[in-house]
Amino acid sequence: MINLYQYKVTWCPVCNQGWVEIAKDVNSKRLFLLCEECESEWDEPNNIKNSTSTRDKYGLIEVPLLEEIRKKKWDQYIVKDPHMYNAKIFDISGLSKDKNWDKYAENWGIGNKPTESHMITCEMNGILLKARGENQKKWKSPLIGKTIKVTNYFVSIGDIYKTDVLINGILQIENNVYSVIGEVTKIDNNGINFILDCGSIVTAAKRYSGLKNIKKGDRIVMDPGEFYISNVELETD
Repeated sequence: MINLYQYKVTWCPVCNQGWVEIAKDVNSKRLFLLCEECESEWDEPNNIKNSTSTRDKYGLIEVPLLEEIRKKKWDQYIVKDPHMYNAKIFDISGLSKDKNWDKYAENWGIGNKPTESHMITCEMNGILLKARGENQKKWKSPLIGKTIKVTNYFVSIGDIYKTDVLINGILQIENNVYSVIGEVTKIDNNGINFILDCGSIVTAAKRYSGLKNIKKGDRIVMDPGEFYISNVELETD
């Protein structure tokens, strides 16, 4: 399947495992709604129910242009991620091992395999940042100099602790490793994934170990955390 992530509309009422997203049928050129997990379909974004879904009504799909979505006035239904930004890409390094993550995963017995990824230098919300780029295929040299939509997140590879300090911010330690401080604005039921308002940027965040019982409204420090970004524009193959 192709990545339609930037045009997600609502959580799927059929499988409850994925997002319903705006897609385009290759043959008819018609826009419709699709869950990439269970492949349920809908004709209109204002009638997404279990009882109104279809299967196999549409054929091959592609990512629609934003102009096509706006023409149908469907852009009003697109979920806006608080951690989605326009990022200007300045440099994309060759593939290299993420040694910081590999060491952390080994120490905590997480079991993740050694990873290779590109180091991305970009400007996001007026800040020059370095991040590991998710999905090797979506980080090609033609992106250098362009501004694309990305989502961002920090993963804790050290300590997480609560703080009463009222400042927000991120401080670079090396490459894509930062010390991060901010307020938790949203958190999932398992307490692993949350949204962190760092002042200069809002970011998704994830912890695999460390502080437990994090709740909305807590002020926390991640020291250190690795910064990652995902290219949610069209495929660059």
